[in-house]
Order: sequence, then structure tokens, then C-alpha cells
Amino acid sequence: VKIRGYRIELGEIEACLQQHPAVYRAAVVTRPDPRGDQCLVAYYQVVDDQGLSEAALVDRIQQTLPEYMLPSVFIPLAVMPLNNNGKIDRHNLPDPDFDDSPESITEARTDTEKALVLLWQQVLKIDRVDIHSGFFALGGHSLLAIQLHAKICHHFDLDLPLGNLFERNSVAAVAEQIELIQAAEQLIQIESHSQTQAAGAGGASAIDLDIEEFEL
Repeated sequence: VKIRGYRIELGEIEACLQQHPAVYRAAVVTRPDPRGDQCLVAYYQVVDDQGLSEAALVDRIQQTLPEYMLPSVFIPLAVMPLNNNGKIDRHNLPDPDFDDSPESITEARTDTEKALVLLWQQVLKIDRVDIHSGFFALGGHSLLAIQLHAKICHHFDLDLPLGNLFERNSVAAVAEQIELIQAAEQLIQIESHSQTQAAGAGGASAIDLDIEEFEL
């Protein structure tokens, strides 16, 4: 299939998921997201009711496959639907629920997070953003990530490495990166100001000394 301009082999994503020791079966299909664009949806069944977080699956894929092959939604199933041949019945896989109810949303807490939420909403054209949800999980893709990166750098007047946005792409994670950069820049400014003051004080002393020598 082709999504967001990229040729994607669904079988590669399925194979990557099934390499996780806790995954018994996995299936990846395309479904329309709330904006009408096609997105990747991953279904998985765990082995013997083992606990498995979505974050573990995301990490597995990010270590093996390019970012554009990361599914937007992960859906755990107690039992994977099978056809008469014992293969996964993709037509009977449940539709993803893209409805983000207020109870499921973690709201922005700081001014930095609030500003980022607005940028997320502008780029993704969505109304609500959970600060812990990944940009790609919310329907973003590489081209939109580049647009978002430009908006972030312009709004905060800083140089955030683009790779950082791909690696840690939730509002909370990006806010943390921005605050660290701002703190480092502030520290550099303080040190530079202190050095300037010290140099100025040293220069004044030298001038006073010259005047005293001249008077003598």
C-alpha cells in the first residue's frame, strides 16, 4: 500500500510486531482517520494473557522500521478473528475508535505545553490533544512533522533538532526538550554577562592605575 507518499509493506510491520515474545498474532491494515486520510492500524493478540504496553510495541517498531511505518493506532484483541483457513480474517477486525473523550485527555499543565498543544492542533487539524500521545499516533506523518518542527522553532525562537521530534514526539516530551534548551541558553547568557562585567571591572581598574601612575 502507499500512505503519505511512502510505499509500505504491511507484512514487514506484522513481522516486526510478531518478533516481540509477548505477541502471539498481529495484523496491520489501513483505515481512514478522522480527517479522511488513510492511516496504519495494528491489531495484536498476546501470548497467554501476558501484559504488553503500547509503548513496548512502538519501541520495537522504531528500533527496526522507519518512522513512517509506525501505526497510528494499536488495538489489543483477546482473540484474533480467523477465517476457515485458519488465517486472520482482516474483514472482521474491529474499527478503531478515534474518539478522544474528555476523560481520556491529559490536558496541558505549563505555558510551554499549552503553546505546543495549539501548534499540534493547527498542524494536525484536530480539536483535542493528549500531551502524552505521540504526534504520529495522532495521525501525523513525516511531512507534517517537518511543518510542526518549523512552527516550534519559530514560536520559541530556538533550534530544536528535527531528529528529537521524531524520537520523542508527544507534547510533554517536546516541552521537556524545549525547557532544557531554554535553561541551557539562559545559563550561557548569565555566564556571558558575568564575564563581560568581570572584564569591564578589570579594564576600569587598569585605567585607574594608569591615571594614578601619571599623576605620580
